[in-house]
Amino acid sequence: MSYPTPPPRPSRGRRPAGASARASIGRPPAGPDADIDRREVQAALHAQQELGPDMQDALVDSFTDKVERAIAVRVDAEMAQQRATTGTDQPSSGARLALAIVSVGVGVPITAVAGVFAHLPGVFVVWLGLVLINYVFGRRR
Repeated sequence: MSYPTPPPRPSRGRRPAGASARASIGRPPAGPDADIDRREVQAALHAQQELGPDMQDALVDSFTDKVERAIAVRVDAEMAQQRATTGTDQPSSGARLALAIVSVGVGVPITAVAGVFAHLPGVFVVWLGLVLINYVFGRRR
């Protein structure tokens, strides 16, 4: 009885052709722009050698644009996944507490200035504004 031969394993430290770093760590790619594989890097290097130094700036610009797009796609996917799993759209209780402390710290001197120049209506407007800022921050998203 013969067993099928297992596929060859890639050498240590190298991925098979076409495999991206993202795929090698078990996460699916985020989209068609998310992967820059080894063949693309090799093609860019080969084109640079063929075209010479005159076209080097254009090749570098083109390749960095592609890398930036791939990074943006991955970051967007990671952020969407994080928001979906952790519900980070809501401000944390620490952020709310910090805003409340800052509001009071800023509110006291602004109240003094508003009281001197605009009297009671000025004080009312200052604190109404601070309350609205805290309310909107607490209710956002």
